[in-house]
Amino acid sequence: MDRFPAPGRDGVAGADGPEFFIRDKQYVIADNQVVIVDEFTGRLMPDRSWRNGLHQAVEAKEELEIHLPKETYARSAFSAFSGFTGNCPP
Repeated sequence: MDRFPAPGRDGVAGADGPEFFIRDKQYVIADNQVVIVDEFTGRLMPDRSWRNGLHQAVEAKEELEIHLPKETYARSAFSAFSGFTGNCPP
């Protein structure tokens, strides 16, 4: 038995569990679905979901239908494109 299980092992990533997400601040319920709220702009992001089972945990907390996690095909970071300015010294 692990003394400190890895995050996400039981579907919830440690301190990021569903009890730390605040309804109407970090997410809202719209059409019986959990919709993430962008923390900087306050805009709703209906096509986004949390990873590592967190989205499903919040759905369970709110007693909504639990949807399967979305499959990620590719991920990219903006830092991967830094330095490509299109300007080359002669």
